[in-house]
Amino acid sequence: LFCGDSMIYLIDPAVAAKEGYKNAIIWQWDAKAEMATIGKDMLRLDDCKPVDNKSKILASSSRGYAVLVDFSTKELLWYSNNSVQAHSIEYLPNNRIAVACSTGGDSVQIFDINSPNKILFSTTLLSAHGVVWNPATERLYAVGKTSLNIYQLTDWNTSSPKLTLEKTVNTKDYVTGLHDLTLVDEKTLLVAGKKAALFNLETNKFTKLPHFNSSTALKSVNYNAETGECWYTDATGTDRELDWSSNDI
Repeated sequence: LFCGDSMIYLIDPAVAAKEGYKNAIIWQWDAKAEMATIGKDMLRLDDCKPVDNKSKILASSSRGYAVLVDFSTKELLWYSNNSVQAHSIEYLPNNRIAVACSTGGDSVQIFDINSPNKILFSTTLLSAHGVVWNPATERLYAVGKTSLNIYQLTDWNTSSPKLTLEKTVNTKDYVTGLHDLTLVDEKTLLVAGKKAALFNLETNKFTKLPHFNSSTALKSVNYNAETGECWYTDATGTDRELDWSSNDI
């Protein structure tokens, strides 16, 4: 599942390798279809992920909006246009949604899917860029600058849910300029930005990924620990490095 500009694509990688990605598109959604409802230009999608047994798609955009879309019908189920510099999004228990807002927003926001655009809670995280829920640990993880924050869900069964900061881990000896956070498995996170590393949730130790030692602008990295494969976008050395964006996957 890939996103960029106003589009989200589900792609068959085997077909894409032989015939190009445009011939490998299985499913697609254009955010511009919801421009009238959300009121943004609907460009610059920067995160997308399947949730709820792949029946729904979450996506966020640095243009300040975030969405939840039904996979089969493409219906817009929830949205926010009040998430400044939204850079990541995650599905949480009790039909709640977390949005990480980067510079200008500098926060992690909490929403309920039954109340579009209503912020239930917000906590400060400078240059927030990644947010991930781990059901095994029942913790929400978020990254910004060189901080990996670990949150507990507090008062979650009430109308006033909160995130309680349990711990902050400094990543600067391994990865700086944090721009992505993904869940590899129930014991492992991947942090990426300037370089990339795995973080073991049991030992609280980082392991560098040597393949990315010279990368200074990783926007996204998704790692399959079983096969050793990565999907990633890297703007290192390109004309658009300051934007942390790339036209290549």
